Amino acid sequence: MLVVDRARREDGTLVWLCNCDCGNTTKVQMALLTRGNTRSCGCLKREVAKTVWGHTRRNVVCPTCNKSFEICRGSKKKYCSKVCYRAPQRSLCGHEPVVCKGLCKPCYNRQYHKAHPENRTAESRRAYYIMANYGLTIEKYKRLVAQNNGGCWICGKVPSKKQKTLNVDHDHSVVL
Repeated sequence: MLVVDRARREDGTLVWLCNCDCGNTTKVQMALLTRGNTRSCGCLKREVAKTVWGHTRRNVVCPTCNKSFEICRGSKKKYCSKVCYRAPQRSLCGHEPVVCKGLCKPCYNRQYHKAHPENRTAESRRAYYIMANYGLTIEKYKRLVAQNNGGCWICGKVPSKKQKTLNVDHDHSVVL
C-alpha cells in the first residue's frame, strides 16, 4: 500500500488516499495505517478467503435501494447496509410494511381467507375458542353434550332457542 494524498469521506472524517499493490485506489483511516491493520484494499482478504476456504464472491442486488454489491458465496446477506435493512420494505401489493409472503397484513389476511373459507364459519371459530380456552375438541364437546341429553352437566339446564349452544364455563348468562 502506498499513501498518495489526504482526503475526506462523505461523512467528513479525514482519511488517506492509498494505492493498493493490485492497482485499486482506496480511502483508509490514519489509525488503521499506522497500526498496520490495513495492508490492502480488500483484495488480500478476498485472496486468502479463496485459497483457504474456497470462497468466491457473487453479486446481489439490495431489495431496498436496488444497489448491486458483492458477498461471499456462502453468505445470506441481502441488504447492502444497516440503513437499507432497517428501512420499511415495499410489499408486493404496494402497501407498507411487509408482514408475510411479501404482503401487508390486510392483504395477507384477505388472501388467506379466500384460500381457507372454512376458517370463517361460526362453527370453526367456536371450535377454536373451545380448544384454546378449555382444551376440548369440538367432537369431545358434542359427545359431552350428548351424554347429558343436550343439557348442562352441572345444573341440567337445556339451552334456549336463542342461545343455541351450551357454554363451557357454566355461566349461562353469557352467550358465546
